[in-house]
Amino acid sequence: YVKTDSLISSGAVSSAFSAPHHDLLGTDAKAGDEKETKLSSSLPRRLHITMTSANVSPQLSVVHQFYEAISGWKFDVLEAVFADDYRHTTLPASANDPPKNKAQGIAYAKAVGTALGYVPVKYEIFKYNEAPESIWVHSRLYNDHPDGPHFSNESIFIFTLSSGSHIQITSIQNYRHQADRGCPGCCCCCCLTLITSK
Repeated sequence: YVKTDSLISSGAVSSAFSAPHHDLLGTDAKAGDEKETKLSSSLPRRLHITMTSANVSPQLSVVHQFYEAISGWKFDVLEAVFADDYRHTTLPASANDPPKNKAQGIAYAKAVGTALGYVPVKYEIFKYNEAPESIWVHSRLYNDHPDGPHFSNESIFIFTLSSGSHIQITSIQNYRHQADRGCPGCCCCCCLTLITSK
């Protein structure tokens, strides 16, 4: 199966997945279909993606947990969603961000959190494409709080996930937008990534 959705976000509501800050809202999509919602310029740029229980796959739910973990600095959740053999790679190679295993990836996320003072991170998902054991996501991680460091990074993450009853992220490749290379802390390298199945 393949599912594609084009999405853009605004507002903040309680999540269908019991997440504290973001609501996922989805639309059913047939193979090859793309749907897009346009955001009024008067609305705040804050995530509002919805997915009905009828069309949220278990692997897409895991990807949502990943974004929630990054935005809320929930390292125990990262520990749970990353497989033991998890590997993170940042592309292009000119980013000079070496590959990381699970322990290194979580340690890096903690270091970024410390450097940023654990400011709340917002995220937007513009589009995702889902296939068996693989999901790519076009998204943005950012902070615009007046008292915190400002950053904005738009990237494409391709997630490849394990199969079975206990789905986890086995690797992430983060395709970074080079215009965002000045983003303090490189938070997005940790957050938007390619997940590869075992």
